Amino acid sequence: MRKWKAEMAEKYGMLCFCLHWHNPVLWSHYADRHRGICLGFDVPDNSIKAVQYVASRTPLRFPLTEAAIQKLLFTKYRDWNYEEEWRGWFRLDTRDQATGLFFYDFDEKIQLREVIVGPLCEIPRSKIEAAIGGYIGPVHIVKARLAFKTFRVVTNKIGFANSRTNNRNTAT
Repeated sequence: MRKWKAEMAEKYGMLCFCLHWHNPVLWSHYADRHRGICLGFDVPDNSIKAVQYVASRTPLRFPLTEAAIQKLLFTKYRDWNYEEEWRGWFRLDTRDQATGLFFYDFDEKIQLREVIVGPLCEIPRSKIEAAIGGYIGPVHIVKARLAFKTFRVVTNKIGFANSRTNNRNTAT
């Protein structure tokens, strides 16, 4: 099992997404305690699969079947269900020389559509626009805030312009 896991880790990377960005626990865990940003993507349904949340582990039986492998790859403990996670496994082709990490380039499967700036994030809008300036396609920029009457992270409608559209065409 460990050998199979190591072989998979050399060939494939798991990209994780959540359905909604409004849960403050997500911002606490994954966005530097509300100081980070969240990226919103369009991802085809056939590229990702919903995670199943369970109370106990399914016993492993060898040899592993395709169904058992799918269960292993798309199952988490039930207390993580607030994430509403969807996962995709993508082939890793190139490693960043400086960091040794793998990255997946945006393509027809993963298209950046939204940048949500965290409630405590101090990155100026101009820096975000510069970072996405070369991206082809519309990207909506949202400044988030903590809701006044609920435990949610919501769009801040004042103090940070709501959208930016990049209509550049690719060269042919």
